Amino acid sequence: MHPAAERLWKLVPKFAQDAIASGVDRVRGVTPPPPPTPDTSKPIRLMIGPVNYAGQGYRWARAVEETGRVSAKNYVHEANNPLGYAADYTVTWRTSEHSRAWQEAMFEELARDYTHVLLEACMPILGGRFSGDMYRQIEMLQGAGLKVGFIGHGTDVRLPSTHAAAEPWSFFRDDEWVAPELVEAVVAKNLKLIRDTGLPTFVSTPGLLLDLPEAHLLGVVIDPERWANDEPLLVRDRIKVVHAPTNAITKGSGYVRPVAERLAAEGLIEYVELMGIPNDRMPSVLATPTWCSISSAWATTASARARRWPPAESCSRT
Repeated sequence: MHPAAERLWKLVPKFAQDAIASGVDRVRGVTPPPPPTPDTSKPIRLMIGPVNYAGQGYRWARAVEETGRVSAKNYVHEANNPLGYAADYTVTWRTSEHSRAWQEAMFEELARDYTHVLLEACMPILGGRFSGDMYRQIEMLQGAGLKVGFIGHGTDVRLPSTHAAAEPWSFFRDDEWVAPELVEAVVAKNLKLIRDTGLPTFVSTPGLLLDLPEAHLLGVVIDPERWANDEPLLVRDRIKVVHAPTNAITKGSGYVRPVAERLAAEGLIEYVELMGIPNDRMPSVLATPTWCSISSAWATTASARARRWPPAESCSRT
C-alpha cells in the first residue's frame, strides 16, 4: 500500500476495517485455504512470509530444502504478487489483515508444526493480529517455541536519508516516486524493530548492509533450469538489451532508457523495454528471437503498462 494511503486507512477504527474487509471478501466469494503444513519428519520446518518480493521467498524455501533437513513453505499476500511469482500459499491481504479466524489458524499451524519463521520486509506474519503489532506477534511466536528472524528485501530497510547521501542517482533525492519523508518514517520504524529485538537478520543485496551492517547476506536466487533454452547464443548482429522494471522509478529506468535508446539509435544494440509481463512468461519472452513490432516509447506509455505482452503469433522475426 502507498504510505499515504496506508496512513489514511489506519485512521479508520479496527472494527470498521475488519467489517469492511470481511464484507468485500464475502461479496467476492473468498474462502481462504488452510495454512500450509510442512513435512513434519524433517527436523527443521521453516515458514517465510508474507511478501515474496521477486519470488524470492519461494526460491529461498526451495534452496534450503536441498539440505535434506528442512521442510520450508512461503506465503504471500495476493496484492504483493501482481506478476504471479510462484508461492506455496497465497491469501488476500484482507484475509490476513482482518480475518481473526485465519490469524488464529495460522498461529496454531506455526506453533504446532514449524520450528522457524523468517519475517520478510518487517511485515507481520500473523496479519492483523494485535493490529499488526510486530513486537507482540514476535513475542507470541517465541512463546510457542519458534525461532524468528528477519529478511530485508530493499526499500523496507533502506533508509532514504542514508541512500540519498551516499548515491548521486538515488530515487530518494526527489519525490517523483513518493515523498522520501514518508518512507523514512516507515524504514526507521523497521530498523528500530530489528535493533530492539536483536533477532538474526538477512538482506538480499549487499548494498543493504549499509543500513544493517550486522545482517547476513542471503543472496537473490534463481532456478537456472527455468531459463534454459535451445536458442543459439551470440549469433545476432546486435546485442539485444531488455529492461523489464517492476517499478520504473525505483529500478532506474529514467537513467537506463536515455542511454539505451541512444545506443539503439546508433545501431549498436537492440533495446526493448517490457512492462507487466507475468513471471511465468518471462523465460519464453526473453528466449524467443521473435519480437513484436513495438518501440521502447510505446512500451513506456501509460496504456502499455496496463497491457500484456501480445501473443507470439502476432510477432515478426527480427
